[in-house]
Amino acid sequence: MRTTLCNRYESDGGKYTIVTSYWGDGYTECEYTFDNLLRRMDGEPCEYDAEGHLISCGEYTFVWEDGNIVRCESEHEGTMEYTYYTDRENKSPIDIDPLINALGGGDFFLMAHPQLLGTWCKNLVKTSTYNHDSNPVTWEYTLDSDDYVTGVKRTDRDHYSYEYRWE
Repeated sequence: MRTTLCNRYESDGGKYTIVTSYWGDGYTECEYTFDNLLRRMDGEPCEYDAEGHLISCGEYTFVWEDGNIVRCESEHEGTMEYTYYTDRENKSPIDIDPLINALGGGDFFLMAHPQLLGTWCKNLVKTSTYNHDSNPVTWEYTLDSDDYVTGVKRTDRDHYSYEYRWE
């Protein structure tokens, strides 16, 4: 049983840092190569546009419109489409941000270092739809007086929901 996730930091002897995320039993989860941005994930290159938006990393391609990812495409995992609350600014990326959701699932390294993914989405996610499913996952937020997220409620097509809270 995998219970402990560890990160080993190394230098490549030049300008990059390499982090290997591994479980206590020795199973390697992922290897990240970065300077101020993520440059490779498990040996696959990551590319950014002129505005600092991550547009591809390994098998993932991100389509941006108006400062938000509207679609994430993956050869093996299909397509995820997103809509946003246009009146709710994304002041700090959280785990449902499309970049962290696609690349960081199961590994907390990118959740702990979201700045490595470049410019994140401008607004908070409202819905996510997998492979054109007619029943999207919906997201609701609790905000503090400065409009920072303090709670997230996720509800899926089966009306299963769970909440995150920060205090």
